[in-house]
Amino acid sequence: MVRQLFFRSGIYFLGLVLVKVLSVYLFIVIARVLQPALFGSLSYFMTVLSLLALISDWGMIQWFQVHYSVQAEKQLITKMAQARLVTFFCSLIFYLIYVMSS
Repeated sequence: MVRQLFFRSGIYFLGLVLVKVLSVYLFIVIARVLQPALFGSLSYFMTVLSLLALISDWGMIQWFQVHYSVQAEKQLITKMAQARLVTFFCSLIFYLIYVMSS
């Protein structure tokens, strides 16, 4: 049990590190490719989107953690994927509204 905990924690930690490294790299590449005005607009959009994602979470992660032991893993993964797809499509709609308004 402890071994499995450390293994899963290690995978989670490596995932976080990889995401941070890729985010910084992508940020640098986008900053070099885009013009300053476009980069500023993109940064503004990503900030607003991040804040909306933070607010719209509404404790989903905690809910999944509580229900993990109660439900079968496959059902829980399906529910998580559905919730993330809804979040993705809401972000996409927000992006399209932003692009069309500018």
